[in-house]
Amino acid sequence: MQFSKILKYCFSFETRKINSEKPIILKAFTVWNENLMFSMTPIKATYVEKNNYYAIQKPGWILFELVPIIRQREGNHHLEWDKKKQFSLGVKQIGQLLITKNKAYDETSNFLITYQTQVNEKRVLKINKTAQDILISIAKDEEQDKQLNPYKITLNQAEYITALELINFSLPFLLGWDALYTPQLSDNDAQD
Repeated sequence: MQFSKILKYCFSFETRKINSEKPIILKAFTVWNENLMFSMTPIKATYVEKNNYYAIQKPGWILFELVPIIRQREGNHHLEWDKKKQFSLGVKQIGQLLITKNKAYDETSNFLITYQTQVNEKRVLKINKTAQDILISIAKDEEQDKQLNPYKITLNQAEYITALELINFSLPFLLGWDALYTPQLSDNDAQD
């Protein structure tokens, strides 16, 4: 089935009418390494009804969560939720991230994406690409040069490309374009 036909089916009134009373819960894309759990979840745009139309109240974003892991001898692990770091990227920053997709197969490349948070903190997303792996590091601006930044994770090329494809696919939802077909779903979204 062609991609356009899939989208037309997914956004068709008949398809969405069946599930319109149920909340939509988007599952995170998660990668584990020896000392960190990295997850990425799209958070949809929120809508508001004005007169005879719907408007985007707040655009969506991609939520990144990094949680340190304590490995135990029995093979179990414990997530240190109190040390969890959360970062979000809006559509502008996501565009900068998607540019790296074209270079994912290059031998080596380095990217630095900086952005301001709502509380005016400067954040830095670093992507260092080697021949086999991609190292992703997210930190506050003043933490970026620290040698022991615990919030770094290495992704293989398949994980990195999967993450970028999921981000790319999420863009219409982040911009609220899914409301073109079913604005009534916005009130039932469990992620809002």
